[in-house]
Amino acid sequence: MNPTTRYTMGVLALSVPDAVRCSGGLIFDRAAGGWDVTVYVPDDACSLAIDILGAKRGDAESLLCGGASFPTVLVVAAAAHAANRRVKACVAAALNVAATEVLFSGVGAVDDGPTGDAFPYHLGSAARAFKKYAVQAAGVQIATLGRSEHFYPSAARSRPSLTS
Repeated sequence: MNPTTRYTMGVLALSVPDAVRCSGGLIFDRAAGGWDVTVYVPDDACSLAIDILGAKRGDAESLLCGGASFPTVLVVAAAAHAANRRVKACVAAALNVAATEVLFSGVGAVDDGPTGDAFPYHLGSAARAFKKYAVQAAGVQIATLGRSEHFYPSAARSRPSLTS
């Protein structure tokens, strides 16, 4: 990749709370690392949680209709993929773009997606702290905030490196 090209990450989820719960630490780390991070959700609720993580909100419809370009990494909530044929079509289209890595987060049946077991993304203290505040802002009830988030690589690609 050209050194002047900015890495991008998109998170496609059913809601802001779902995105924050499953991928909040990764969202924060990528945004803090200079990536352009966009959370694509169908509603406008809980934008404060996205702001806390350093990301911006994108219109899920623009991504699902092909109106937005695919990011370097697309993280898709497994529940959204399982529940919506348009999300499945979006994932299939993203996998056809050589520069896009697709990961699945959270739990849910992803019949044509993950390969093997989930791999952990370990959260540093800053990511855990910002995720904690974002979780509160989104109104998510979590008994304990884990030290890692788990992602499944898409079946079409090998395990990505989240340390970039």
